[in-house]
Amino acid sequence: MELIPQQSTGERLFYNENLFLPSEYYEELIRAITQKQIRFYPDPWNSRLASAIAEFLSLEREKVLVGAGADDLLRLLIGQADVVGIVEPSYSMYEFLAKSMGKEVRAVRYPEVGGLKGADLIVVNSPNNPTGLMYPEGYLEELMSLGTVLLDEAYVEFSGEEGYVKRAGDGLIVVRTFSKAWGLAGLRVGYAVMDEGLIRELKARALPYQVSGVSEAMALKALTLHKFVEEAVREMNSVKEWFYGELDRLGVPYLRSWTNFVFLPLNNYRDAWRLLKERGYQVRLVERPGARGIRVTLAPIPVMEGVVRALGEIS
Repeated sequence: MELIPQQSTGERLFYNENLFLPSEYYEELIRAITQKQIRFYPDPWNSRLASAIAEFLSLEREKVLVGAGADDLLRLLIGQADVVGIVEPSYSMYEFLAKSMGKEVRAVRYPEVGGLKGADLIVVNSPNNPTGLMYPEGYLEELMSLGTVLLDEAYVEFSGEEGYVKRAGDGLIVVRTFSKAWGLAGLRVGYAVMDEGLIRELKARALPYQVSGVSEAMALKALTLHKFVEEAVREMNSVKEWFYGELDRLGVPYLRSWTNFVFLPLNNYRDAWRLLKERGYQVRLVERPGARGIRVTLAPIPVMEGVVRALGEIS
């Protein structure tokens, strides 16, 4: 399991960062930092940011908890359970966190559900990483009928769909991040939406200063600059459609994606991964239950043209 890819040189196409945001966006974020954010502690539990997120999404303030990236919130939530159910294929961090804390893991492959009975927490991501697919509402409803569901919506802003964040609570926890569409991976800011009682339980186990004042200030500013993010998503989707056309031309198999990456279920995926690496394109090698292939983060056209040329050498 490769949680942290080792990059030497080349284009960084393995972390699914937003590669379409302009420098103007980041310049605006940097201008949001003052001496105050560096000199003083942030608000306990980053209450200003939690309130701003709730207002942005039209949620109740008491249902939002901010954390140091979605991964930290996943750690807290998985730590509450004894038996963790995982729907595969999935993000490898779920299994890693559960096993590192001595939890029992029950994994099933979509669309199975039976093996998840008795799990204290069922973890699923939609849009899915690594496939880029969205799970149908009926399947998610079936999972929720079995127990508490943690729905990871890290990529939902790329999908054009509202997601389930407004339904969070009463057995459904939704986790999101500023690392993907918002382009703030280096700040480590995420949030979860859930029942207020569960938030009180988590706060009893977590430190009150999870996110730095600098990260909080920039995330607050980012919410006011959402038009940049929306435009970047539109540009990314245009490139994605172009990429599909090139893959069709080459005869390369792919899954249509609701995210900013495309999964290629190649038979010779290891050869493709090595060749792309040699050509200077660092993509993700995927070997998850139910998903074997390579995952390519979408980038502006000049970069993707190079990826297409490399894929043409092996198609």
